[in-house]
Amino acid sequence: MAENKKPVVIRVNLAKNNTNTNVVSQHRMVTEWNYGRIALVVCLLLAVVFVFYGVFTGSDTALETTAEVPRGVAIVTRQAIEPVSSPRIVQKQGVGGQIKQKNDPVSVKQKSAPTVNAELPRGVTRARLAQGVANREPFGQVERPVKVNKDFAVGVFYFTDLNGMKGQTVLHRWKRKGKVVFEKKKVILGNRWRTYTSKLLTAYSTGSWVVELINEDGVPLHVIEFEVVME
Repeated sequence: MAENKKPVVIRVNLAKNNTNTNVVSQHRMVTEWNYGRIALVVCLLLAVVFVFYGVFTGSDTALETTAEVPRGVAIVTRQAIEPVSSPRIVQKQGVGGQIKQKNDPVSVKQKSAPTVNAELPRGVTRARLAQGVANREPFGQVERPVKVNKDFAVGVFYFTDLNGMKGQTVLHRWKRKGKVVFEKKKVILGNRWRTYTSKLLTAYSTGSWVVELINEDGVPLHVIEFEVVME
């Protein structure tokens, strides 16, 4: 006699749409870039860098001319610092034997090389030593000889004003007792270009000094000689 087999039925309870209702969805963070503000900040940073570059290079392109300067030919100008006038006391005997004193200014003879050529070469409008530079202009006369001591140092600036030399390079070279102690290359970016270098002279800087303006072919355009002495 055949056995009666009953089918086995398995029931599974599923949530609607086969999803687990206990799962909680997580929040997502969405980042939006404000490109306008980023561009503004970048422009401000570039402006600050440009301003600092202009200040520390000490150059100016606001005024321009159209003069042309030959590169291969240069006129060397040697210039001594202006002598310092010192008062000389002159005694005169007046009526009754009274002695009168009169201050008579006299120029001290300069020991360094005199001016060989007072006319600057083409392209060099001005070249001089100064006590400082403000608003791209030199100020103050450097007295000769430059006096220093252990407690007092003197800053000396070499200022040059160049015209029609855009695209060229020049060199400021400082020498003490015939040896180069400092030099700075200057790239001329405008038809008129004012630039300078400086040295702080101390008690260890005594001796003969020469500062030169040299073009890119190695030819001196302007030379100034001076002495540094202990006070």
